[in-house]
Amino acid sequence: MYSKDQFRTTNSSFRKALVMLVTVITCVCVFASAVYADFGPKPEINLTIENAPSEDYFVALISREESIVPEFSPNPNLTEKENEIVRMLFEYDEDGYTLFENGRMGFGDYYDRSNDTSYYRFSGEMGCLPDTYKILLITFDGEIYVSNEITQRFLHAECVFDCETGILKEYQLTFYSFGSWMRAVFICFVITIIIEGILLATFMLWNLDNLGWFFLVNSLTQLFLNIAVFLGEYFGTGIISFGTYYLILEVFIIVAEALIYRKRLQTVDLNVYPVLNIIYAVVANAASAYFGYGILHVMTIMN
Repeated sequence: MYSKDQFRTTNSSFRKALVMLVTVITCVCVFASAVYADFGPKPEINLTIENAPSEDYFVALISREESIVPEFSPNPNLTEKENEIVRMLFEYDEDGYTLFENGRMGFGDYYDRSNDTSYYRFSGEMGCLPDTYKILLITFDGEIYVSNEITQRFLHAECVFDCETGILKEYQLTFYSFGSWMRAVFICFVITIIIEGILLATFMLWNLDNLGWFFLVNSLTQLFLNIAVFLGEYFGTGIISFGTYYLILEVFIIVAEALIYRKRLQTVDLNVYPVLNIIYAVVANAASAYFGYGILHVMTIMN
């Protein structure tokens, strides 16, 4: 514990360090990733092609949403014919619909070559998939199939595209087993506690009274988040996309934690600084979301 004299001596340098910390974390989260409060399973679009053409083809997501697509360059691992079809995907632009790619994942994540199962999976972190999209399919003969537009209503969307009718439908969910879901919830909770706990100490808010509120608030928000995600995944999100639904959840969590912490967290000199506590709530949620997702993503790849 710090004495009052120690606190006064370090107060000026602490405030400067705090401003720098807030600036760095905010810049990282805003420019490097979409920020969301506490985190859960990543979204997926699982696509089945019905009445697929007999020729080989490439299939892709296209959208009017902002996308970062560099100029096409031939892939040495593909044949000349395959590169020709991929080039057509890159250059496709009809009514503002283009190949969707946001630059956070490698190319190939949003288009795929035909296979024997006619089943394709597109996945990414929250914000890495378009809310509203179409399916584009181009055969090696140059024939083009484009679906109707749909908005993703579920976190894990099961979709069927019928090439004969041109109709794309989102029809059910992919559920994790209870054990897998609980494992993900536990890992997310532990990572959140570690990262936000480190920041609690950095903000000089580490004491027994604060720890009680810290564990209580994080337990309740994690419980709320996972129940809300499950309900949204099971029942759908109505007229809004799942991304918008999740954004509402994240804003609610940040506001709720800021309001709870505002008059309850005490610094090491046993004083309450509402502005400092609000800043902590925002920074802690942003940091746990950004760095926590990165850790969880690496663990998923290793498994």
